[in-house]
Amino acid sequence: MAQFPDFRLSELFSCRHFRTDRLELHGSIGLRCCGDSFRSLLCVKGSCVLLHQSTAYTVETGQSYFLPAALGDYELRGSCTLLLSRV
Repeated sequence: MAQFPDFRLSELFSCRHFRTDRLELHGSIGLRCCGDSFRSLLCVKGSCVLLHQSTAYTVETGQSYFLPAALGDYELRGSCTLLLSRV
């Protein structure tokens, strides 16, 4: 588990096929899809804004987003709990 002032990240499950982490966000975090895998975000509590380049997407409880592997840098801002999955 990694804990910082704005977020806490903990591994929920991993195997040779995929990994799922729990992200508890209370502020902002910069993340990256660097070409190795897509990212799947599922908001299970609260809401946040996903920022990529100059576009903002609202992510609310029950919503999911599929981010392509080649997306690059993105940022999450808000107060929520997300499940982050990748292969």
